[in-house]
Amino acid sequence: MLGKREPYSDVHWFWSDQYDYNVQYAGFHSGWDELVVRGSLEERNAVVFYVQEQRIAAAVAINRGKDVQRVMPLIKARVQVDPDKLRDENVDLRSLMPGARPVRTHQHRVVPHPVARPGEEAR
Repeated sequence: MLGKREPYSDVHWFWSDQYDYNVQYAGFHSGWDELVVRGSLEERNAVVFYVQEQRIAAAVAINRGKDVQRVMPLIKARVQVDPDKLRDENVDLRSLMPGARPVRTHQHRVVPHPVARPGEEAR
């Protein structure tokens, strides 16, 4: 652009809000060996990966924009991935990138707060 002769190397991506659904697509596929589903198609909360030769060619998601954003580096790098890990909701997609540091998932802690009933003091 503007006189530079550099190829466009970003992953193709688009999104659209359709009524109650957010639809996103990243990558480009013209064929695939396997479709891998993460989430629930019935609940309209899933991402589908188009996998060819164990590489993600593209991903399409309904209400899973975060998953699409996390998989874009894998699409760009064309790394091989284990389809079972793509399917597994307990696997953070960022951890599938070679050389990725372990990702800590955020866990909520419930901290009890003393509550006083009328006429009592908080403990």
